[in-house]
Amino acid sequence: PALDILAAVGLTSILDFRFWIFDSLKAKIGNSKIGWSVVVLLLAANLAWYHPYELAYYNPLLGGGPVAARMIPVGWGEGYEQAGTFIAAQPDGCARPVAAWLERLLQPYICSKAVTPERARAVNANYVVVYIDEIQRNQSSAPVSQLIGAATPLHTVRLHGIDYASVYQIAPPIKYPVDVDFGPALRLSGYDVDVSGLRASAILTVRLTWHVRAPVTEDLNLLVRVLGGAGDRVGEIDASPGEARVPTSAWQVGRYMTSSQTISVPGNLKPGAYWIALNLYNRRDSTRVPMRAGPRPGAPDAGPDALLLPIDVS
Repeated sequence: PALDILAAVGLTSILDFRFWIFDSLKAKIGNSKIGWSVVVLLLAANLAWYHPYELAYYNPLLGGGPVAARMIPVGWGEGYEQAGTFIAAQPDGCARPVAAWLERLLQPYICSKAVTPERARAVNANYVVVYIDEIQRNQSSAPVSQLIGAATPLHTVRLHGIDYASVYQIAPPIKYPVDVDFGPALRLSGYDVDVSGLRASAILTVRLTWHVRAPVTEDLNLLVRVLGGAGDRVGEIDASPGEARVPTSAWQVGRYMTSSQTISVPGNLKPGAYWIALNLYNRRDSTRVPMRAGPRPGAPDAGPDALLLPIDVS
């Protein structure tokens, strides 16, 4: 009660001071149409500056949006439409569902199904939108909380100094996860090998999923070799690790890049255990990208910085 009384005295004093300023301005401006027009124009300009995000206005004398975001809950859904527009514009934006805390607000702006973060893994969601109010209220699901701390957002919706929404990409379904680093920028998250076409067309397909953890400053090539148990080479391909029109120097941090490499091998290849050897190297000077992974039991020698992945040919 004592603090309430003191607060009332202070608020009353502030109001008296404000009315004194208003009366002083009124005395100076009087009924001048020019003076009041200036006041109206200033208010209209401020309104236009914040439109259509009037709810993003916070008193600049108290620090504006950045301070408000640290002190009080903010966000009523503004920014979701920009996040949805970004996702819909991606080449794979319509391929799989998108997770969001307020999925009903996001749904009108995306071309796939919006789901809650709790269902993201179950439906193999492609992207997740993390909203500021979700973080402030500590209502993020466990997978989303881990994502915020470890991943880099692909896109952040910033309105008048406040980061309202961030778009993250979720790792796609991977049959064989590995998590092996090639240099500081790229991590091989997993792979899959399709040998169904080996007998009919003498080819096998290797599907690789890369996670971009830092900017890739060079254009890299990928050397893929198919080795027998003794290290004998039965197939090889040298190509871009992703799509040819998107070199590694253009890969965005935070993205998962998946590509398929088709390798010709003998059609009469004997059934048994084989190995896929992977090397990344710089196109400019052919230097190999350092690879950090321990030796695999029974793997042949494939040279320095080569990752060996086991496959079975039946």
